[in-house]
Amino acid sequence: MGGVSYLWSAEQSISIELMTALKSTYNKIIQEHPNLTFESYPVVKLVNDYRLYWKPQRIKTILFAESHVFTDEFELAFKHTINLPDYPTSYVRFVYNLAYGQSDTLPESPPNNGGTPQFWKLFNEIAGNKFRVVNNQNPKDKLEQKIQLLQFLKDSGVWLLDCSIVGLYQNRQKPSINDMNDILVTSFLNYCKPILLEEKPENILVIGKSVYSLFQLELKQLNAHVDWIHQPNARVTTDKRRDIKKINFICI
Repeated sequence: MGGVSYLWSAEQSISIELMTALKSTYNKIIQEHPNLTFESYPVVKLVNDYRLYWKPQRIKTILFAESHVFTDEFELAFKHTINLPDYPTSYVRFVYNLAYGQSDTLPESPPNNGGTPQFWKLFNEIAGNKFRVVNNQNPKDKLEQKIQLLQFLKDSGVWLLDCSIVGLYQNRQKPSINDMNDILVTSFLNYCKPILLEEKPENILVIGKSVYSLFQLELKQLNAHVDWIHQPNARVTTDKRRDIKKINFICI
């Protein structure tokens, strides 16, 4: 598309040890919270597969967010028609899945496929607003712009990493704050931190004050420039909102 080569190789993925860590971290979260409902492991792995597809070969900036949106296992049966080499085909509620929020790419669409336009807006801001994604009324052009935007971020070394490997937003609700923090800590220590230590990013931009408050000391030990912005959908006034322009955070 657009003369750009969209290729993914095993060399760009994280180590086998970290892939193993994904499953062991999932099992640990399940065991520690027997009274909570979690996604199936195939969902968690598919989210990770989409994340790895857009992983830069050399990471300069990690966007460190909270989690993807909870996906029911039956939704994996929905297959998109996006034609990218080696791109996963099953549906999950995750921004790196281009079908999330773009039902025209799905012969049959799951309910409430609204996507996360606020993250596309953030991605585009990081890219200097070069792409026509949010409010683009042409579905074909919108998809092309999304692909070009993600490829631009990948080529520029910008990668989205969620602190939690499991989706925490289920029917617009989250677990209790104590359970939330426990899940985030388990996921961070067993999965995310080894990635950060292996990749050694220059910058870490935390998306969300709560995640930043929980891990700022750990993150600042990584010899990276660390700062935070509010989540794009946070309910704060414009004058109090921290965004990349206000904190002058340069990701690229």
